[in-house]
Amino acid sequence: TTSPIMKKFFFLFTALLCSTQLLVAQYQDRFWIMGRANSPTSTTNATLDFYPDGLNLYTSPAPPSITPPPDNIGINNGFEGWGVITDPETGTLIFYTDGRDVFDADHQIITPAGGLGANPSSSQAVAIAVNPVCPFNQYYIFSNPTGVDLNGPRTGPATYRLYTEGSGFSPINTLPGPAGSVVVGEGMVVIPSKTDPFTSWLILRALSPTATGSDYLVYRIDPSGISFNGTFNFGPPVRESPSFPIMNMAYLDTGGPDEVTVGFTVSRSPSNHLFTNTFNTTTGTFSGLANLLTTFTDGILYDLEFSPGGNFIYYATYFPSLLYQIPINGGAPSRMRNFGQLRAGGLKRGPDGFVYHIYDAGTFENTGTVRIGQLIDPETAFDGTNFDDLYVADFNSTARMSFPNTFAYNFPEFANTPEWSAEIVITGGNQLCPEAEIDIIANVNALGQPIDSYTWQLNDTFLIETPENSVTVNQSGSYQVTVNLAGGCTILSDIVTIEQNTINIDSVVITASTCAGTSGTITVLASSDNGTLQYSLDEGMFTADNSFINLPPGNYLVTAANEDGCSISREVEIPATNQNFIIDTVLVVPESCVQADGSLQVATLGSSGNLLFSINGGNFQPDSNFTGLTAASYSITVQDENNCTSTTMVDLPQVNDGPQINAIETASESCTGNDGAIIISASSGSGNEVFYSFNNSAFSLSNQLNDIPAGQYLVSVQDDRNCITETMVEVLEAGNFPFIIDIEVVNPNCNSSNGYIEVSAAGGTGSLSYSLDGIEYSSVNSFPDLAAGNYMVFVRDELTCTIDSIVNIMMGNCPVYLPNSFSPNRDGINDQFQVYANSAATTRIEQYQIYDRWGELIYEARNFLPDARDKFWDGSFRGQPCPAGIYVYVVTLGFADGTSIILTDDVLLLR
Repeated sequence: TTSPIMKKFFFLFTALLCSTQLLVAQYQDRFWIMGRANSPTSTTNATLDFYPDGLNLYTSPAPPSITPPPDNIGINNGFEGWGVITDPETGTLIFYTDGRDVFDADHQIITPAGGLGANPSSSQAVAIAVNPVCPFNQYYIFSNPTGVDLNGPRTGPATYRLYTEGSGFSPINTLPGPAGSVVVGEGMVVIPSKTDPFTSWLILRALSPTATGSDYLVYRIDPSGISFNGTFNFGPPVRESPSFPIMNMAYLDTGGPDEVTVGFTVSRSPSNHLFTNTFNTTTGTFSGLANLLTTFTDGILYDLEFSPGGNFIYYATYFPSLLYQIPINGGAPSRMRNFGQLRAGGLKRGPDGFVYHIYDAGTFENTGTVRIGQLIDPETAFDGTNFDDLYVADFNSTARMSFPNTFAYNFPEFANTPEWSAEIVITGGNQLCPEAEIDIIANVNALGQPIDSYTWQLNDTFLIETPENSVTVNQSGSYQVTVNLAGGCTILSDIVTIEQNTINIDSVVITASTCAGTSGTITVLASSDNGTLQYSLDEGMFTADNSFINLPPGNYLVTAANEDGCSISREVEIPATNQNFIIDTVLVVPESCVQADGSLQVATLGSSGNLLFSINGGNFQPDSNFTGLTAASYSITVQDENNCTSTTMVDLPQVNDGPQINAIETASESCTGNDGAIIISASSGSGNEVFYSFNNSAFSLSNQLNDIPAGQYLVSVQDDRNCITETMVEVLEAGNFPFIIDIEVVNPNCNSSNGYIEVSAAGGTGSLSYSLDGIEYSSVNSFPDLAAGNYMVFVRDELTCTIDSIVNIMMGNCPVYLPNSFSPNRDGINDQFQVYANSAATTRIEQYQIYDRWGELIYEARNFLPDARDKFWDGSFRGQPCPAGIYVYVVTLGFADGTSIILTDDVLLLR
């Protein structure tokens, strides 16, 4: 082509706007200013307004044009895109630039002398980052001089100016570090850190390729300024070509804690390449080699954009006009449409979730028409048939976005502001009930900056300044808070409105209760502006009925509540009529032990007529005295001549005035048995004699019960009025039997009588004596010269209380003999290899094993006595005689005392 190659202008802005207008970065992408106009034929370029009312996102059918639009953009400006800076909270335009010239909010040129230095034909001619120092009104404007324009290619290192709102520009500066003089290519982008809102990264491409790819230069931007971070090499290389140095970068946050995915396009070097790489926004480093997604030769590759959800990458050529879709994780690309021999290419995600595409950029002479299409379902895969479902433009719908006499290759880019915010939360809703208070809280994300105080306003008027993030209010109206940060920065919150909820109790109609009965009524008359009302009495359940009936005299709390939960209460009283008396006192005479001899006598005050009295709902009587009563609770009712009644409850107790048990003595049962005793001491209130009974026996004057076994006994005492007092008495068992502490046993030797028993005992009464036969006792507690056997040991005290225990004395281990040879020749002498043991010992052969000289087990027997001769080895193996020679035996012997030994040695078999 003979026309200059027009490429994308890419602008990325990441900032912390610290001002009294900042809440959330919601209008940062409001104004889309793009392209250049055919001045003087047309002075208005392509513009869109996504927030035409300053409040709501515009989504359908297409965003309208900016009103009023820029009107002084000429043929020398912005054909590859603009960077637009707006107030993120209000959407107010601050300034915009095409990399060479800068325009203010009134579209007046404020370019400093010498311009900014960008090439108008650079695909990414300018990148902007906020200087992250309070009050955040300075911007680094980085200019890219490399590109192709009407005068041919131009190259050089990137430079920057620092722009301060209201003060102007700094001189042109070179980038710091070893790469400051490196000639750069057309790609340039700023990416904000995901972990530090005060850091961003500038990424450029060195123009000259290397053998393995291209060098990418990374600079850090933070409160200390700009610093060089490193060089990263990955490919494919972008050729250093006079005609095709085109490269674009875009990025997408794919959800990791630090990383973003950066996309790259390379045009015709000699093929078009689309690739991605992962960039760590904390360290400012790329993750090695690039991920090449596709290579193709159709058209001249221009721009790329990620779908909002990150499923696809869209990429477009600028001549001819082609649009492609490819999965972000790799896969076959799909050509969605060939729009024909048109200049085109720009792609951009919109704030409405669509992806916008310039499929016709007009003509270089600005005499054509720019046309824009919408990818309205960018997360759906193109299947070859659903293009019209995914893409809306003036050729297939009524959505028309076209701009005559304009030339525009690309869309602008906008600020990516951090989540710096202040939001007011109203505790419990925004309805202020009468005589109530509401807590309002400021939830603030100050990005780690210290907060000095909170200034609250009510209806745009100062209310209070406090170090706390909450206040308690009792007025309705509009509330807003200014968060005052250290260093003078402020954050202005959203506005919340608290509405006054009206509810009133206008009047309460009361009907008195006759004769203090339950005929009183209360009717509540209330009003509210908020729905229907419900009513409650004494904080009970709410109902729609505003009348309460059948109420006795007394004080009540009535409450009315509306649908919003607001309520109002009032205390009222129901009086009593026609009653002129009260129950003053009730004299109580308790029931005695005689029973049914209690009484109640009622006294009243205030009555001048005749009164009647009733007990427990019985018949009324003129007598106020009730006699012959048992202990219980009684209901006393008094009625006057007007049938007015008064009721009270009275408790009538029973008193214990029967005989008194003064003392109880018991004697425990001894070891001889049935010799316990009980002695009772009692008296009566009259001083007369009392009578005694034990275990319901006949009453008598005897207060003793002798010669009884241990156990529980019912003791009853009766006076001369037949009043009885009872109690349970326990006679204990004998508690001092002798007991054996220990018995020491020494076993006798084999076939000897030198065994020994020694007894240790305690308890009992008096001295203890000892016996082995229970007949002859001695004070000696040891018994010598005992043979093996079972013995009964007896211990007796002076009351002949005796305890015994069985003791077993076992014989000591007797010697065992095993010969060192035997001759199984069936002569009746030494024919088996036999274990010889004392016949009196209870020696048991637990295991008997014979091994040959090679260690093979040739005979075994278990658990038999020494006199079982048939169990011993007869010199054979598997029924055949074994040859003469030496064999090994292993014999385990068990003795009566529970011990065992293992004997092993050689035995000689003779033939």
